[in-house]
Amino acid sequence: METTNKKKKGMIKLIAFILMVLLIVALNHYYGWSDIFSGDDWYGNLQQMVKTNFLQAALIYIVVMVIASVVLAVPATLGAIAAFLIGRFFLQDSLRDQIAKNRYISRLLFNKNTKNEMMVLMITRLVPLFPYNLQNFAYGITDISLGKYSLGTFVFMIPGVAMYTVGTYALTGASNKLLYIGLTAAIVVAVMVLSGRNTCRKRRPPMSKFEKWDENCSLESLQNIADACVHCGKCRENCAFLDKYEMDLGDVTKLQEHVYGCFLCGNCDRVCPAGISGRQLFQNLRRMQVRDGKLEEKPYSFVLKEKKDYKFRNYRNATAGRVLFPGCNFPSMFPKTNRKIADLCKAKGIGTVYDCCGKPIAELGLYRDEERIVNRISRELESRDIDEVITTCPNCYYFLKERIPQRVRSIYEVLPELVPEICRRISRFRFRARTEPGGNGTTAFANCWDMSRQ
Repeated sequence: METTNKKKKGMIKLIAFILMVLLIVALNHYYGWSDIFSGDDWYGNLQQMVKTNFLQAALIYIVVMVIASVVLAVPATLGAIAAFLIGRFFLQDSLRDQIAKNRYISRLLFNKNTKNEMMVLMITRLVPLFPYNLQNFAYGITDISLGKYSLGTFVFMIPGVAMYTVGTYALTGASNKLLYIGLTAAIVVAVMVLSGRNTCRKRRPPMSKFEKWDENCSLESLQNIADACVHCGKCRENCAFLDKYEMDLGDVTKLQEHVYGCFLCGNCDRVCPAGISGRQLFQNLRRMQVRDGKLEEKPYSFVLKEKKDYKFRNYRNATAGRVLFPGCNFPSMFPKTNRKIADLCKAKGIGTVYDCCGKPIAELGLYRDEERIVNRISRELESRDIDEVITTCPNCYYFLKERIPQRVRSIYEVLPELVPEICRRISRFRFRARTEPGGNGTTAFANCWDMSRQ
């Protein structure tokens, strides 16, 4: 799956590059730019271009401004590096420990999460609210490497240089002050939007693979994840469970005491500015308990008895090619709907199989049983030459999608094929699975295992 996505991205980038080259060649052929700039009077020709064609003038201005901003950023970066080295040599040993006592500063600048370092560097360089000279010395006290500091300073300083250059010209020498003031305002807005998006961007850890779960499930590794927490309170505001016990995703000790109270809905994932996945954190905490033999099985005895080795699995009606996979909850909660969908699929030559995807077991932290269940389902499908699975349960869809080699599709994607006349009649609805970043999948009914609230 990852390899396929990389290939697609590579092809998209290649096509974009070819189109860009073709566009430049076409524009050069139409406007004759190469002839203009190769002559002796290139400066006069450039002035004439600016006067006669607004589009060319705007393009030339943007190119010149970018080049000038990059050139002007070089000496500013060298000065910042010099101040950084001075701060590191003279100030780090005496001030680092004192500054690191502040838990917020410590979590942002003194842990091993380099994403935090680069994020803070980007914000302080892009947003013109932080004293520039003071920043340079202050970063020398932190643990950020010289290479990352130098590169980040140079890249993030370019928009600021452009903003100050255009703004200064608008106030001092521009004949059309309103135009340049407008350009300055546009750059400021773009910078603020860029910094805001990156501050709130959710950096989701990749899905753990079976073979890596053991090494990921350690108190030390979980503490490293939790160290990124800035204790902003957003997770508590969006989670009644966390609010009830007065804790956030950085309180690993408290989380261990209430490890099975989390619904794994993913609401905390979506609002965390540090990109911590509460789902992943609680999942690994549960796996730790299972690994250490601390799982109290009594409250979950019914689930374990039914789901661990699903008693009602049935592959007798499987058909080669593709099958309907209703899961274990959907048929019992909506028997009439399930029969109707199964009949529609049967009319199209699609058989129906019954099994539990393994999600209830996985969410108890029983990762080895999860691996066994997923591998068994995959073998069952492979032995019957099935390469496409159609799910009616959204939890099955999102759980199996990244775990089995067969293609997994939602019933909403297939409905136009099963009942085309009805879908045409109500074409204002989109019959496809709705993918939301960080969530637990779309919930089509309230009785799904995790009660996701999408």
